[in-house]
Amino acid sequence: MLSKFVAGNPLERFFSLAGNACNGIFLINAAALFVPPRPLDPVWEVQLIGGLVSNAPLLLVGIALVGAGRYLREQPERFRSLQIYAYALAGVFALCVPLLVVDSLRLYRDAAGRVDAEQNRTAAKIERQQTRLEAAVAGGNVPAGLDLAQARERLTAAQAQTRLEAEQARFQARINYGKLAVSKIALLVVIVGTLLLFGRLSQLAARGIALDPDIVG
Repeated sequence: MLSKFVAGNPLERFFSLAGNACNGIFLINAAALFVPPRPLDPVWEVQLIGGLVSNAPLLLVGIALVGAGRYLREQPERFRSLQIYAYALAGVFALCVPLLVVDSLRLYRDAAGRVDAEQNRTAAKIERQQTRLEAAVAGGNVPAGLDLAQARERLTAAQAQTRLEAEQARFQARINYGKLAVSKIALLVVIVGTLLLFGRLSQLAARGIALDPDIVG
């Protein structure tokens, strides 16, 4: 078997070896992304999807090279496995799209929850200061030289500033996670489309080779 392979077309051998190497490296890198597994953790899932997207060019180049090698070898039956491989990976990357949307929403909600918690803590401190101030006024214990109107104004301004900062933080979180989702989804669409195209081309190439009179004759 090895001697038959070595004796083949040098260009076909190069394409096949290079393509298989690219696919092998992609699969190894993809497997490494799952270690250690943290299912249901949105941060881990987003990092996993990002890693798969980053390694996708290697996969696409590998499939293209393997396809070129098999076309040169003129063995249509070998395109069936390549077609299945491309379609299977297209399905995997397609599943990443809804997962990424859900994870982005979960991460935004977590971030918004932290912002709300911080806002509530700050608002509670300001409210306690207001309560102490009003208690001092009611008990006649206002420190000498304290401008009561100015003190109340500062506390009111602090409340407004806290609300403004919280709104800005929530808005920035929406922007950040929205950009993350849109950019990754756009890349996923390109990857899925390319894999589907490769699968279709594998099918067409197999038919073209099978119908070639130089081969079937």
